[in-house]
Amino acid sequence: MIDLQANVALRELFWSNLPS
Repeated sequence: MIDLQANVALRELFWSNLPS
């Protein structure tokens, strides 16, 4: 199972890297 905290951190980085 995926670590939820790691998944959230990856989501934060992913959305932060999206072009504005």
